[in-house]
Amino acid sequence: MSNKTTIIDGVSKRYAVALAELKIDPAAVMEAAALAEKSAELTESMTNPSISLSEKYRAIDRIFSEDISAFIKVLCKNDDFHRLSEIAEACRRNELKTKNIAEVRFEYAVRPSDEQLKKIKSALIKKFDLSDVVLNLNENENLIGGYRMTIGDKVYDKSAAGAYERMRAAFTRR
Repeated sequence: MSNKTTIIDGVSKRYAVALAELKIDPAAVMEAAALAEKSAELTESMTNPSISLSEKYRAIDRIFSEDISAFIKVLCKNDDFHRLSEIAEACRRNELKTKNIAEVRFEYAVRPSDEQLKKIKSALIKKFDLSDVVLNLNENENLIGGYRMTIGDKVYDKSAAGAYERMRAAFTRR
């Protein structure tokens, strides 16, 4: 998971599912997306309606690996090349889910030690019956102290700022 949260629409999710069913390596999709993100010219060419499909197909055959080029051609044919990075992210998430790996956003005011991070990972693996956990660490000095963890749609806030906010909310309700 990158530091930014990517919202993936249904079309991109369906492409990712189709790629998994076709047993296309998610790494190939991510590599193609990275190539497209690096080259604005490539993205412009593949999304430009004035460039014929046959021209796009020839370029795709030259630029992309054989295992992903057929898929890239489908994207161009369907005018969906602009979705490539979103599809790659959906593929990555599907792969993690298939392997029973959770991705956790871990925000902290003071970075935990490596030993503490190992204990956090172990606790999460045990609590959620996972095969592994990917911790995405993000410093957030606004937390003042403690941490905030986001796992899926659940947020566990053990920060000083969160405690203050909960206390303030409790007093305002009275």
